[in-house]
Amino acid sequence: MFLRRLAHKSCPFSRSPFTVSLNLTSRCNLRCKMCGQHGETGIYTGTDRTRAPHTLEFDLLRGVIDEIAAYPTRPDVCMWGGEPLLHPQFAQLLALIMDRRLFCVVETNGTLLERFAEEIVRSNVNSVNVSILGPHEIHDSICRVPGAFDRLSRGVRRIVRERRRLRHSRSLLKVVCTITPDNYTHLTEVAELVQDFGADVLIFPLGWFTTEALGRATDRLYQRAFDCRCTSWQGFAREEHGFDLDRLRDQIRSLYEMDTGDLYIKFSPSLPLDQMAEYYEKPSKLIGRRYCLFPWMLVDIRPNGDVVPCPDHPDYVIGNIKRQALLTIWNGPRMRKFRAELSRRGSFPICSRCCGMFT
Repeated sequence: MFLRRLAHKSCPFSRSPFTVSLNLTSRCNLRCKMCGQHGETGIYTGTDRTRAPHTLEFDLLRGVIDEIAAYPTRPDVCMWGGEPLLHPQFAQLLALIMDRRLFCVVETNGTLLERFAEEIVRSNVNSVNVSILGPHEIHDSICRVPGAFDRLSRGVRRIVRERRRLRHSRSLLKVVCTITPDNYTHLTEVAELVQDFGADVLIFPLGWFTTEALGRATDRLYQRAFDCRCTSWQGFAREEHGFDLDRLRDQIRSLYEMDTGDLYIKFSPSLPLDQMAEYYEKPSKLIGRRYCLFPWMLVDIRPNGDVVPCPDHPDYVIGNIKRQALLTIWNGPRMRKFRAELSRRGSFPICSRCCGMFT
């Protein structure tokens, strides 16, 4: 409610962030078809040299962690990428974050989990979020890397074994299966696999997407309001959703009827089945909130040190941690400008299917 009042009153300031998102590296060892970064139309698959891969230096990260640990409202930390486990000092960084007693989430494709399982479990990290895209052949086909599922499977099972061996139950094991045209007829198989793995939670995101028309409208808005281009939407744009919606609804009904034991299953967003067609076929229509609150709550640090108000669309840069303290950037003039424009509009055209509009 506090944040909603701020946005409603066009307040350009905010308290210290609730979440600091660390995009540790833009490197990834998979090339998932639908990925907005390394997918078929992702921001790192083009020829724009400003999108060249980077990795955040450990000394910079240590400075940020020490800074945010001293905030009166201690932020959560989310480590992601790219593939965060490819960061050369991942284990040291995780130990540092947990030593500062910060709530921490690690988002990973799971292929390197087996190597880091003991460190992750010993650290008592709050949540490990692992991406699975289908049963064995489906997963490898979407990832476009043979053997990815086998490596992920060994890693997840190792995490479960280490939790039992070390008697650590604090680390929540979440599996995330983004629904795509390549896997939507296999959702019940995914649930059976994840149940067998021994995971705690299975989340099915309905998929983040936009259209070229919405993307170009946002690009024009960014040029007028912020004097910069917005092109990152291209990795999420599609004109056809690619689903047989009746078959998708049948899969979801079957999941509701499954005996999943201790495995908790949820959809993101959680919509009535009769609203699925509207979600996928009318992407410009706002179904969730009509206002985005993320710039009052979250800040994302990119692999080159740039700080941005939106993790999925890093086109507008509000500062760089190599030159300024994070809290200075958080309420600096560029962030205030972004908040003022967003609170005036409520959201931008490409926001309509963002998961942040439903949380």
